Amino acid sequence: MGQKVTYRGDGGMSEGYLALPATTSSDGAPAVIVIQEWWGLVPHITAVADRFADAGFVAFAPDLYRGIETREPDEAGKLLMGLAMDQAAAEIAQAASYLRARPEVTGKVGVVGFCVGGSLALWSATRSED
Repeated sequence: MGQKVTYRGDGGMSEGYLALPATTSSDGAPAVIVIQEWWGLVPHITAVADRFADAGFVAFAPDLYRGIETREPDEAGKLLMGLAMDQAAAEIAQAASYLRARPEVTGKVGVVGFCVGGSLALWSATRSED
């Protein structure tokens, strides 16, 4: 099981969910950023991060809605419409920097997303020089 952590995000301090593998080699482990669905950083996404950690990855899910989550489609749509793609990509880039600075990480960082997170994963990858 992972835990909520604070890191320096695009607009100051941000929060996310960090899940570490039970063991890592002396070289560390690869990392993956898990991007939320339009519902927010809900238990399903933290469970996905935990499964990545069980598979040997350092997994991190940034909270792009800053603590807001919903189960209502109308509210989820409003939250998504309020999220600027460039801002989200910058936040994901900061999450990658956070992971690269952790001693458990080899330096290799991937990104995966579900629902709108899939689009954000692709968008952020096209914006990254890494």
